[in-house]
Parts: sequence; structure tokens; C-alpha cells
Amino acid sequence: MSMFKLKNHRVKEASFLENFGRKKLDHMDVGVEGNILIPQNQENDKNVMVKLRLKLGSREDRMYLMLETATLFDVTEQQEAVTEQMVRQECLPVAMAELRETVRQVSAAYGIAPPLELPPFQEENTQ
Repeated sequence: MSMFKLKNHRVKEASFLENFGRKKLDHMDVGVEGNILIPQNQENDKNVMVKLRLKLGSREDRMYLMLETATLFDVTEQQEAVTEQMVRQECLPVAMAELRETVRQVSAAYGIAPPLELPPFQEENTQ
């Protein structure tokens, strides 16, 4: 049983650029980076956050999409100190899945049809 429960997932920043004057590419670069925030005082603060930033394409491509998300988790059953490894193993796959769904929803909101469907990230399969 997981000691983390998804509390909130939100978009912190979004940027979209589409330039029809540029050539449409068959493949686009996709990059994801992020960080994990674990409270120093875990007795009083029972939240862990995973921040992710996705870049799809570049500003020089026909299409560029950047999303920054914050996924907040409650620590439900804390029997030991929360470590980065625990968060990577249990929270990161959930945050990555939420990011993938957010890309689909945001791309649909920007009028991209069909919405962008990213394949599952490698980190989602670590559970």
C-alpha cells in the first residue's frame, strides 16, 4: 500500500507557439525535467511535490509547447522519513502520467486536432 495520495495536479505555466510558415517535421524533440520537493520538517508538513517541465519541439520548429506542472501528494502513513528514492518510486510515475494527460487536454484546448498523445514515459513503468 502506498504511503502517498495524489492531492492536486495543476499547470503552473503553459506556452504554445505555432508557425504555419515553417515546415512540419515528422519527429519532434521531447524533453522532460523536474525536481522533487520534500519538506524538511516532515512532522508538521505532510506534503510532497513533484514539479515537471515538458518541452515539445523548439521555438524554431513549426510547433512548440512548454508545460510546467506541479503535482502535490499527501503523506498518508508515515512510518519512516520520506526519502527522494521513495518519492521517485511512488510519486514520479503518477506525476508523469498526470503530465501526459495534461498535454492531451492542453493541446486540445489550444485547438490541436487530434490532441497530442504522448506514449507512456519510462518512469511510469517503474511501479
